[in-house]
Amino acid sequence: MEQTWLNTNINLSIKAMSEIFQYAFMQRALFAGIIVGISCSILSNFVVLRKMSFYGDAVAHASLAGVGLGLLFGVDPFISMILFSVLGGLFILFMRGRTKMDFDTLIGIYFSGAVALGVLIIGLLKGVRVDLMQFLFGDILGVSSSDLIISVVLAVFVFSLILYKSRDFIRIAFNEDLAYVSGVNIKRTEVVFIVLVSLVVAVTIKIVGVVLTVALLILPAAIAKNVSSNLKQLFSWSIFFGLFSTIVGIIGSYYFNTATGPSIVTTAVVLFLFTSLFKR
Repeated sequence: MEQTWLNTNINLSIKAMSEIFQYAFMQRALFAGIIVGISCSILSNFVVLRKMSFYGDAVAHASLAGVGLGLLFGVDPFISMILFSVLGGLFILFMRGRTKMDFDTLIGIYFSGAVALGVLIIGLLKGVRVDLMQFLFGDILGVSSSDLIISVVLAVFVFSLILYKSRDFIRIAFNEDLAYVSGVNIKRTEVVFIVLVSLVVAVTIKIVGVVLTVALLILPAAIAKNVSSNLKQLFSWSIFFGLFSTIVGIIGSYYFNTATGPSIVTTAVVLFLFTSLFKR
């Protein structure tokens, strides 16, 4: 009796899953979620190891200014958002070298100034309406084919650059002075890393919104740190948890008729809390 009940439930679950992915929008959402989830999960390791979570958050929210500038000058907001995010990161590095000010302080100044600028510009635009909820939470179920192409290009770029610079990123993350003695060009590596994070944040916001972008840049590595004992495990587990949170969140939002982005974030937070109980 119990075996029959179990087989029936498994068959119903498989049938329900197959019905979900008969829809083209669900297929695109899942594919985009997987690509973005992997890209952000890999990068999240370096962000967490370097204690730069606030930087990812600042760039994500400050990209609102890029959207406003694009609307003001008649440029595609997506392009202007990417340019503003990258230039903002380079500006922080420049000011850090000029003022010798604490990195977090400069990020806080950039964050507050850029968000204020974005709100002011959008408020001055007549006849233009910006959906801030869309900007904050995105709409992964509304991902288009062009968005998928962008996410694939982003993933290839991230993988290639991280493979090329991974040793330098890891050395700087653990000991900047030792990395310098080992022959690592600190300034050039910093520029590459800041540009990489800014670019990933800007492109990911286009697909999943600010809140989910910040979560994917922090939570996968944070969860993985709870169950990892070396770097290899950290990278492997972060990718697993990033994908698991994304897939479960998308499927769960369909079943329970909830917002997809917050569903993914909630899944990741629950995983973090659960793994924290068994932290190694």
